Amino acid sequence: MGVENCVQLGEIDRQDGRPPYRQIADHLRSAMDRGELTAGDKLPSEAELTRHYSVARMTARQAIQELRTEGRVVAEHGRGVFVRMPAPVRRLASDRFARKHREAGQAAFLAEADKAGVRPSVDQIEIDRATPRPMSANASGSPTMSGSRFGPGATLPTTVRSRSRHRSCR
Repeated sequence: MGVENCVQLGEIDRQDGRPPYRQIADHLRSAMDRGELTAGDKLPSEAELTRHYSVARMTARQAIQELRTEGRVVAEHGRGVFVRMPAPVRRLASDRFARKHREAGQAAFLAEADKAGVRPSVDQIEIDRATPRPMSANASGSPTMSGSRFGPGATLPTTVRSRSRHRSCR
């Protein structure tokens, strides 16, 4: 199978700033986009690309590797490199930020909960400043709040308390 018989490939432009392997990959990619190479078709071998483009085998190998990295081709040991079927496009993000939810006054969390079929709830959280209890000594005479950097009468920067009761978000 000769390269010239199956795919119209261009020539390497030595004046182009792109490396030759990128140019070869671009030529193969263009052939796929034009429909000259379709899913299941075998790509020209490294040896055929080497002869056609007058490049080292490693250059041809890099071009094919670039297409493999993009997921456009798959190599089968002992058989060759083949054009892959395009993967189906699946949207993984939900529409929780969609305008319809915002206009309805529904927060993203509530939209996601509705979609999952659960009833959302949050813990009631209270944050305030508090004064620590006075330190006392144990039997050995050392303070019970060992390692504390706050002495009696100091105000803690922040105290967080969480209550176990749930409040519905609706």
